[in-house]
Amino acid sequence: FFCDALIEWIRTELDLPVFANELTMLRTKEDALPKSVEYLFLATGYYGKEEFEKVKSVICEGSSLSVEERRKMRADVYCRKQKYKLALSEYEDLLTFVPEADEKFAAKLHHNMGVCHAGLFAYDRAAKEFKKAFDSYPNTESYVQFLGALKLCSSQEDYLNYLSEHPESYEDSLEVESRLTHIEQQ
Repeated sequence: FFCDALIEWIRTELDLPVFANELTMLRTKEDALPKSVEYLFLATGYYGKEEFEKVKSVICEGSSLSVEERRKMRADVYCRKQKYKLALSEYEDLLTFVPEADEKFAAKLHHNMGVCHAGLFAYDRAAKEFKKAFDSYPNTESYVQFLGALKLCSSQEDYLNYLSEHPESYEDSLEVESRLTHIEQQ
């Protein structure tokens, strides 16, 4: 982040040569990013020490993650902020880089893609993604979400037919009904 172009911009456009020199020196340190961010936050007065400690923990946490995991985190933020199309684009792109052996990571991506599609009211697509997630790496939450999306995109008859063909879904279908009742009450 603290590349030559940014430092030069700080030096010339902001006319802060001392600040630019300090950032240049910090780039040579082993933990350059957290030290540079700390200097930036504290020198500008934009954030205090307490806020910096929170940011530092995020930076340190992120530095131990793979590129794919960091990209997933970014897509997760898009999803939480209801920027579903951006999140979907990132998740879809990530799927092309995930090794086939990493079924759990792929399942997380498919699950979150299901969340995005549900947020866009595309329940048929959401159901497909939740089912892919469950098929890749079985977990109850993906299956419950699958049933919920299936209920919302299917006729009542089709949904009940699915449940009758899959008696193992009984407990999960009760959870779906409980969640939908809770949402209706809110």
